[in-house]
Amino acid sequence: MSSTAIGEENVLDATMNAVIIYDEFDYATKANAMLERAAHRTDETTHWSVKPWRVDMLKLPLAAEAALAEATEAHLIVLAVHQVQFLLMDWLERWAACRQVQEAA
Repeated sequence: MSSTAIGEENVLDATMNAVIIYDEFDYATKANAMLERAAHRTDETTHWSVKPWRVDMLKLPLAAEAALAEATEAHLIVLAVHQVQFLLMDWLERWAACRQVQEAA
């Protein structure tokens, strides 16, 4: 890419990482759509990198660790669940201890 092309790019382009933890596929789909709508309403060009995880997968130690690894760089964790379970609260506490984005929500 030439320096001219770099100068023409939008310097406000941003990639935000999100993890959606869901218990029903429809909830995950709606949450993803809301993120996209929010991105389109900003003045910046925001792109979401979304990683969905079904909440019952967090019962499996390897899956829970994989989800945690993906979530450490998340700017946003979306809970798209009908009912918060103890398992989820434990996982969120572990995430809070190892997150790399301190302003994450």
